[in-house]
Amino acid sequence: ILKQVENARMVAKSENDHPNGMVSIGIPSSIANVLAVPLYSAIRTKYPNILLEINETPSAYLDELVINGRIDIGLLFNFSRAKGLRLRKLFSESLYLVGKQGSFETDDPIPLAEVCRMEVLAPSRTNSIRVQIDKGLFSSGLNLIPVAEINATPVTKKLTLAGQGLTILPWCAIDEELSSGLLQAKLIVEPAVRRDVFIGLSETVPLSHAALCVHQLMIEVVFELIKQNIDKVVTVSDDEIAKAIVVLSERSKQVVEPAGAVGVAALMSGAIKPKGKTVVVLSGGNIDPLLMQK
Repeated sequence: ILKQVENARMVAKSENDHPNGMVSIGIPSSIANVLAVPLYSAIRTKYPNILLEINETPSAYLDELVINGRIDIGLLFNFSRAKGLRLRKLFSESLYLVGKQGSFETDDPIPLAEVCRMEVLAPSRTNSIRVQIDKGLFSSGLNLIPVAEINATPVTKKLTLAGQGLTILPWCAIDEELSSGLLQAKLIVEPAVRRDVFIGLSETVPLSHAALCVHQLMIEVVFELIKQNIDKVVTVSDDEIAKAIVVLSERSKQVVEPAGAVGVAALMSGAIKPKGKTVVVLSGGNIDPLLMQK
């Protein structure tokens, strides 16, 4: 019996030191465009015994696949429901009006009202991008009548490159085409249209040790990609974020979620010492009213 216990201990130690087995991840095509290669490279380097299965899956179906355990880890946009999911917000991304090179005289931001007067190849209504567009339209009393609705980012980009219309996409989906000069993009403003990106796990289906390792590494890879485009990273405490939420509510009449109030918390705490005029982006209002009362 003692020998069996020792053998089991050695197997467990080997698994901890060298995680192995298959791990399935789901990445929508717009994010896979920039994340798939660095993520695969990082996993192969750090965990060579893990067999990674990458699923490029429409965002509308990913939450269900993660909840049921058919996919271990998913990147989710403006998820349709939180029940059954363990979620961590990674970042928010802005949406852009996109056209083939030469479509716009300048790359200056464009009001959403002006977008409504253009021929737009819009994502289908179930698409996370379309959901955020429709929220912006509703809040501004605007109406967008697309020339077509397409729920496939590669198809949308091909049609846009062919000059068949304009479309609306996040920067990550068009990074290569912008760098090569094939496409142009104008930031949508008045109101700004953004979507939140979460990493999600099932609340009910347990993860293997290998999947937990991949989950942590995915977060690290995403943050490394973000750091390539920022100058500095600072941290703030939960108490400092709570104070910022209260100040924004009382003085600016803004309802801001904790992640969205981090920038203000950094200014108030002195973690960032601005020089001259400073702009802080308030990136979301997804906060429970009961949490506000606390």
